Amino acid sequence: MEKTFSNELSDIHLHYKIWMSDNENKGILGDGKWQILKLIENKGSIKAACDELGYTYRRTGVTLKRLSSFLVSRCWKNNAEEVTEAAPCLHLRGKS
Repeated sequence: MEKTFSNELSDIHLHYKIWMSDNENKGILGDGKWQILKLIENKGSIKAACDELGYTYRRTGVTLKRLSSFLVSRCWKNNAEEVTEAAPCLHLRGKS
């Protein structure tokens, strides 16, 4: 049987990773932090998410605090009503 080009491509799968880093290439948000954030959202608890992933609560807390500090310091100006061009969808009052 003759294989067509499209049949050969059906065995190929696209995989990708996305992460955030600062100007010095220091990692901000990657797979691990994204995974814990999604699990916290699903479980409704940092402790439950840590238990499932085998992460310590203390280390996760420090990591989340650093992530939050980094994002807040770069995404919002002093006035809560003004949002930088880099993050027009972020609001201090929660989801828009």
